[in-house]
Amino acid sequence: MPIKAESVTKFVTMMKNVKASEMEGCFSYVVNWDEKSVVVYEVWESKKHHDDALKDPEILALITQAMPLLDGAPTILFEGETEISL
Repeated sequence: MPIKAESVTKFVTMMKNVKASEMEGCFSYVVNWDEKSVVVYEVWESKKHHDDALKDPEILALITQAMPLLDGAPTILFEGETEISL
């Protein structure tokens, strides 16, 4: 995800606070970054598990706080699907 340079540390801290191990169906949740972008790599048991996690009030609050830090829309890719821009 492209991110505003001054927001990298705050965004990464927020993403690392996600309790992925407590989310049903989440096998892996890894955050990588440099000074221009952040990649959140997630592996889910199914798309339904991912969609259900996005309905969690804590996750929704985190997304609401994180979106203004981005410098553009995130890109979401699911295995076997083409690129989707939000």
